[in-house]
Amino acid sequence: MITKTNCKGEYTNVDPNDAPCVEDLEEVTESYNYLFAFIWANDKIVQDALNIREGTIKDWERCNQSLSSSYTDDVSSSVDYHRNLTKKNLRALVYSGDHDMLVPYVGTQEWIRSLNLSVDYNWRPWLVNAQVAGYTEAYTKKAYTLTFATVKARTGDPA
Repeated sequence: MITKTNCKGEYTNVDPNDAPCVEDLEEVTESYNYLFAFIWANDKIVQDALNIREGTIKDWERCNQSLSSSYTDDVSSSVDYHRNLTKKNLRALVYSGDHDMLVPYVGTQEWIRSLNLSVDYNWRPWLVNAQVAGYTEAYTKKAYTLTFATVKARTGDPA
């Protein structure tokens, strides 16, 4: 693998000036994150725990990251887009990792609450194999439902 060559077998104490190694590690990290998100979102137990209607979608996919390079506008907030979605007959799932340092779940909760939706149910745990896998809450407005879920980091995972 080219990452092994470029990083000379060193993956933890990487010289930040070693651009080929840093770029390779970023690509590897993105690939694993995509794989883990795909496995998680398509897990039947997870879908059942989050009350996803069976058969509504074949495979869940993350947004296509390769499209981002063709856009020049920066959206600093998606709240207005979500506010427009509340006028539709849709079910939305928004999730955050409970240890996500880039997008903390409390920030996600705040913008969801700014939509002024009715609370369908308050903060409660969702389970996988009888263990708490995160917490969820749901909001509604007419035919629109938004479910928010946190995903707990596994024991031993980096924060």
